[in-house]
Amino acid sequence: MQMPCKCLWVCDNLLLEHFVQGFQISETNKMVGLRGRFDIIKRLGKVMMDNIEIFGGEIRRPGNMLDFVMAAVDREKRVSIERLWCGILALEPIFPEHLSGVRRGDVWCHSSLNIIGKPGADLIPFHKLSQWLAISLFEPMELLGIKFTDVELFTPLTLA
Repeated sequence: MQMPCKCLWVCDNLLLEHFVQGFQISETNKMVGLRGRFDIIKRLGKVMMDNIEIFGGEIRRPGNMLDFVMAAVDREKRVSIERLWCGILALEPIFPEHLSGVRRGDVWCHSSLNIIGKPGADLIPFHKLSQWLAISLFEPMELLGIKFTDVELFTPLTLA
């Protein structure tokens, strides 16, 4: 069935069995974290539906983030890295909620760091996922001629 907006189909119709079939998952071809990955894909579909400005109108897809960045370039194709970061931050809802009901993105708890009476002492900001995504988009966009400004806003981990 052809849908005008594939991410709408994902939000409303994708079942775990479709996911298993599409990735050819079986007893001999297992996928670690199957349910969690499936849930992220479902949440990604919803994020794209909810963010037309970033992911496009009629056909929403992750690749439309390039159009979102390009819409803000000046005549010399310069744009602040904050524009790309805005698109990446729109993806925050794909991360799972913790028991508290709060989404912390790629900040996770480490029980060995817990200090009674000091909220947040056990939190470690990995920023691995969002920074990896940022640099994975940054480099190809530069190859297209986009000149990012304000790159000092990236952490050293991203630029390494």
